[in-house]
Amino acid sequence: MLIAGLDESGKGDYFGPIVAGAVALSGEAISHLDSLGLKDSKRHTKGRIKELAVIIEKYPHSTVLISPERYNSLYLKFKNLNMLLGWAHSRALENLISSRNDVEIAILDKFSKRGEFQRFLKKKNIKIEIIEEEGGEKYIPVAAASVLSRFRFVSWMERESDKLGIELPLGSSSEKIEEVACQLLKKGGKSLLQKYAKLHFKITSKLECS
Repeated sequence: MLIAGLDESGKGDYFGPIVAGAVALSGEAISHLDSLGLKDSKRHTKGRIKELAVIIEKYPHSTVLISPERYNSLYLKFKNLNMLLGWAHSRALENLISSRNDVEIAILDKFSKRGEFQRFLKKKNIKIEIIEEEGGEKYIPVAAASVLSRFRFVSWMERESDKLGIELPLGSSSEKIEEVACQLLKKGGKSLLQKYAKLHFKITSKLECS
């Protein structure tokens, strides 16, 4: 029996994608990762996240990376972040169980009380046992999904920063974020900004670029 953990990264960052991850682990794999000190990604350094992600990628996994441009399009469609997250997590789980039919339980770090995730699973006819729990990252499979998602998120940020020649900062509120957003607007207008930023964040409407 495999237990899948689901978590995401990037939803609180103005720049960058959202990455939804699903990782399936056996009891033996859970014990192994626990012995390595695996925790939620917020409790690891960037270097340690990379080390752990390399190990986690050896187990059955799936990630759905929604680029900022795609994110902005989906947000206009759903008009709700939790709907978007429910869709992304259901896609990640669907992809995972399509290759591994021995996943019996999926644990999600709960992000909403409105059942968006469950509704998308019903549409996809996914019928495995689902556990949604706040603080779900205390479970090793969820922590594994958290680390893998964060690794994919940070990797995207670093890769795109190199292409741009501009470092895309993490987070959602700082002078640096406003500075970079203004740089992108001056360089290519809103059409360029939407390729790197989540436009519905309040920071977009508050930008004062001189």
